[in-house]
Amino acid sequence: MTNPTIGRIVIYKLDQHDVNNVNGARKKYEEHCLASGIPPHESVFKGPMGNTVELGDEFPAMIVRCWGKENTSSVNLRVFLDGNDTFWAMSKIQNDDGIPGSYRFPQVNSGFTEAKAAPSNPVPVAAPAASHSRPNLSPSKARAAKPDTNVASGVTTSDAPKE
Repeated sequence: MTNPTIGRIVIYKLDQHDVNNVNGARKKYEEHCLASGIPPHESVFKGPMGNTVELGDEFPAMIVRCWGKENTSSVNLRVFLDGNDTFWAMSKIQNDDGIPGSYRFPQVNSGFTEAKAAPSNPVPVAAPAASHSRPNLSPSKARAAKPDTNVASGVTTSDAPKE
């Protein structure tokens, strides 16, 4: 197991106490808004809103306090929920077995391979075909390039209709 350090991102698994707190706060805010006649998503004050959480749901969390330097030390976490709110999980321990109320470090995805070095003699790439649209010139560059061009229309004075 890895030693915890402040600022590390971990995966936290919610226990039943966490679920009750998160869902309870969200429900209380929704009920308050509805009693006031304001839908929660239209309220100026944005209270806790998000998808319902369940026992065992996992969310990313940041270690904000370590109560020791060993991998058995407890930590405080700021858990990033699926909504506009976060959850403060206090004095949690590391457990790789997935026990609710504990955290683990993310697994390294073994499906990725090392990036390959660029070839020493890269194959030349053909230039893109010329565009038939107007050049993208600023007005000053357009006047310097073609003094008789109307920048807004791209029409030269010789092409302009006679009045």
